[in-house]
Amino acid sequence: MIAISKHGRPLLPDLRTLFSRAIRPATRPLPPQAAAQADTLVPPDLLLGRMLICLGLTPAMVAQIRPWVGALGGTVLSVTTPDQALAAARSGPAILLCQTATGPQDTTLRALRDAAAHVPLICLSQATDLASFEAPDPASVDAALRAPLTRTALCLGLQAALANRAFHNH
Repeated sequence: MIAISKHGRPLLPDLRTLFSRAIRPATRPLPPQAAAQADTLVPPDLLLGRMLICLGLTPAMVAQIRPWVGALGGTVLSVTTPDQALAAARSGPAILLCQTATGPQDTTLRALRDAAAHVPLICLSQATDLASFEAPDPASVDAALRAPLTRTALCLGLQAALANRAFHNH
């Protein structure tokens, strides 16, 4: 490799220096002003009259998202089995938020989609590389979010899931 230098210092940084400064995803909480912007990204009544059914989420995660969902006019119900999730989804307008280890290809998600094709379905998983708000396949999830969940990702995921399911249902 040829190094170009002037006065003993390289003019161009070496590859290790370039890649050590690569953009990395944020690992710390958003500053208050950025977190507050989540409220302006979606309509404040987005979930008015709707229930977010959480399957597979820890009690701490449910406690974390409960005020976020409440601020959008919705309620949160935590369930432990797919049968409980389906029963709750039949009781009124709902969105399913399911945490899986394998991502959107999980067999539980496929079974939920088959049993409740009209209900918006969101996958939450660490196996998901990036959040996805597209649903090109009507038999798939309506949005995929990466864990750990942020308020902004949840807000955008809820909005995308509602829009995608409405599109596929009509």
